[in-house]
Amino acid sequence: MIVDELPEARGWDRLRRPVWLFDNVAKRHLYANDAALILWGATSREEFLERDCSDQSEAVKARTQRLLDDTANGEVVSERWTFYPNGEPTPAKVLASTFRLSNGRAVIMMEAEALEVEADQLRSLEALRHAPAAICLFRPGGGALFRNPVAYSIFGPGDLYLEKRYENLSAAKTLLADAWTGSPGSALLKAVTLNGERWMHTTAQRVTDPVTGEAALLWASQDVTPQIEAEMSLVKAAERAESAEARERRLTDLSHEMRTPLNTILGFAEILERETTCPKQTDRLRRMLAAGQQLDALVNGMLAEEAPDETSGSGKAATPVVEIEAMVPPQRLRILYADDHENNRMVVSAMLGALGWECDTVNDGAQAVERVRAGNYDLVLMDIQMPVMDGVEATRAIRALEGEAARTPIVALTANTLDAQVRRYRAAGMQDCVGKPTAMAELMQVVMTWGGAGAEVEIGARMAQVGG
Repeated sequence: MIVDELPEARGWDRLRRPVWLFDNVAKRHLYANDAALILWGATSREEFLERDCSDQSEAVKARTQRLLDDTANGEVVSERWTFYPNGEPTPAKVLASTFRLSNGRAVIMMEAEALEVEADQLRSLEALRHAPAAICLFRPGGGALFRNPVAYSIFGPGDLYLEKRYENLSAAKTLLADAWTGSPGSALLKAVTLNGERWMHTTAQRVTDPVTGEAALLWASQDVTPQIEAEMSLVKAAERAESAEARERRLTDLSHEMRTPLNTILGFAEILERETTCPKQTDRLRRMLAAGQQLDALVNGMLAEEAPDETSGSGKAATPVVEIEAMVPPQRLRILYADDHENNRMVVSAMLGALGWECDTVNDGAQAVERVRAGNYDLVLMDIQMPVMDGVEATRAIRALEGEAARTPIVALTANTLDAQVRRYRAAGMQDCVGKPTAMAELMQVVMTWGGAGAEVEIGARMAQVGG
């Protein structure tokens, strides 16, 4: 029996106050005098020493380990404990110290004095012990007077050292200073804990130490890391969405500003090259076309670098283009072209006229809707960026018309050809998208594809998908 190995035991046996030893590793008692056996309601010393104490709550485990840490250098800690012999609560004042066995092993020595405590006070004390928040009481200099088990499990032993405990030190110092001047407050502090960096919602309040009557600081912290991380995740997602939207706007504006004049230059150069009969002029126009196409390639490459997540960098239609001479235009078609840029309207009208088709033009999407409502067009070529009503809104409005006008084929003719943009065009009811600058052969092919009667079945199916 362990008593035989303890020379001190004979002296402890004569004491009237309860004394016992507890091994925090084995979770068993190693010794108890008669007064301790009475306190614990034990039938015998043997029965008491055989008790298995491994089913301790997390709060008791943390509190017991704290006692070992706080008394490791010979200190004695005085605390109030509530024991439960045979399930009955028994409050006691306890003096705890570290006792070393002959083999050097450290165990806890407990000396207890029974207390008469009011029921409300006892319940308040137990609630504080098991509260989920970390609750501490500090002296004016930061020395620890009390830590509940949760505070010990989060911060470990030690006094209130703000420099070591908090990363946002300024906020912590402000909270501390305000509390000592009588202004209780709260702050969100990023703490360095035994479990790593955690966000703690912390409150501080000046109170009176009930033992000494001196001023003390009540410092309570609640771990809100999951909530803060969730909020930060939402903020980052919103920032990413805003960044993507801003990037698309920038690319849209850049593409429009650079490709619109290129469309005019290349379009008129191609028309003139096909109309001229002068060999010298033909050579010059072909050189102009080649230079313009090189510039177009540079613009496309630059825009592709600006939009690395997009696969549509060139702005050209996916449909392969064949030479005009190998294509035979179908029956005479009536085409409506909506674009707010006068040069674009002139270029496209000249191209379609040279191919033998009739082309009416309007300046915005609202005018396009009215023309389609009143007219009988085989195809609508629709710019996207226009005043009054843009091309997407105009397409939705046309699809909402009554009768055959709602089935008019619509093809986007635009400098804005990112994948996400093209998906929006198709979702609105457009059949295809052609990028600017537009070559005559490419324009001829898209008109032949969608301007004939054979496109009606395809358009009907597409309208059913978008709810037209």
